[in-house]
Amino acid sequence: MKPTRKVLPVFLLLAGLPAQEALVDTYWQRESGAKVYDELTPFRNPTGLKVPGAPQVKLPPIVEEFVIMFNLAVSARSEDLVVDESGRQIYADPRWAASLEKVLELSIRMEGWVGKLFMESDNVLWRRVCAYGMFYFNNPQDVINMIAFLPGEPRRDIREDSFWRVVEYLAIHLPQNRPQNPLTPNNGVVVPLYQFNPMPFMQLLDKPEELDQAQALWFLAEVLSFRPDLGKSYLSEIVDRVPALLTSSSAMVRSRALDFLAAIDRTPGRAPEPSATDEERLAWLGQLEYELYPPIRHISSGLVEIYPSADRERLVTVGRQWLDDKDFLPKATEVTKSGMTRYGVRVNHLPDPLDKLGIPMGALIMGINRAPTRTAEEFHKRITDGVEAHKKAEQEYEKYLREFLRTQKSASEQPRPRTVPGFQVEYIHKGSTYVKDFLLKQ
Repeated sequence: MKPTRKVLPVFLLLAGLPAQEALVDTYWQRESGAKVYDELTPFRNPTGLKVPGAPQVKLPPIVEEFVIMFNLAVSARSEDLVVDESGRQIYADPRWAASLEKVLELSIRMEGWVGKLFMESDNVLWRRVCAYGMFYFNNPQDVINMIAFLPGEPRRDIREDSFWRVVEYLAIHLPQNRPQNPLTPNNGVVVPLYQFNPMPFMQLLDKPEELDQAQALWFLAEVLSFRPDLGKSYLSEIVDRVPALLTSSSAMVRSRALDFLAAIDRTPGRAPEPSATDEERLAWLGQLEYELYPPIRHISSGLVEIYPSADRERLVTVGRQWLDDKDFLPKATEVTKSGMTRYGVRVNHLPDPLDKLGIPMGALIMGINRAPTRTAEEFHKRITDGVEAHKKAEQEYEKYLREFLRTQKSASEQPRPRTVPGFQVEYIHKGSTYVKDFLLKQ
């Protein structure tokens, strides 16, 4: 066991600290477009727990035990509070231990009740003891689910007292993995044992107060210190917000933003110094973005995503020049491993950046978008037709989107138009046939 940070004394709870302002709007996840529950959005405005048919809400026995544990812990000496192997704060006092034993007995199917009490109660002390006691449920996933409620708590002292305990708890549980397929546990493919939702903490970055922004960045950097593999996905969710944080007028926010990005950047010594200029910090962010999310993105051996960028514009420019030189695509044939003779054009040369597309030198391109490419002229036509079809589809979709926003019709009333996302290339290389999709992303 190791020493832990002491919880805030009880007099701070009763000092009348004002609640921070609640927001009406909620956070929209950029990738899925799904709306996060209002309960997870900073900051909630608890108006009292309401139970239909009950004139007055009575504290469940488990919360009464939380009160006993909390009062004992806030009066304890710091050296008597330690973190156990489960990442929970333990107090070596027989009265505290007796209450913990009762909590473990009472905790079955009570996580929902405690979570609801923490989110909706207008009693500050009840919310405070729930934030303290939530860590003592038996199932770590239940605890991790309730941790997502903390950023929405309107009182700063309750949030801040919990942040360190959250980090200590997640440091034990988030690094744990399990086999992806229980039937083949030894194949080396694993997935996280527990699922953690960082979105409510990321929403603190949208708050106007610099302290909220700095605390969110600190917390995310702490999580990445024991789960660095999450850095790419975390940054993708807030990448639009990071430039303003890196160039904030607050030195505290700038410093925490640097720490967050340094937890993602695995190149030693590349992070700028705290005294770096805004331009140097933004250049570092741009380089990191380019490496993590390259414009030409190989998702798998058969799928390449191409995003709007200078690289894509250069790809188009060089591609047009390459297409005009038909010597690079001579007619050819090749016999597959199954003995079939195939016709197409041979790739003799791929200039930069076309070589980043993953078509190997010497490949025989047989078709594009399921249409044959037996000559350079046919190849040129397939590419030209595909570009024109993509432009037309984009125009149709923009028209559909404007109409949808204007009328708010359902999908059945106003069907979404068919899109042409890019190109499908079929080719042979060393006798084997391959299909590769190139998706033009927006």
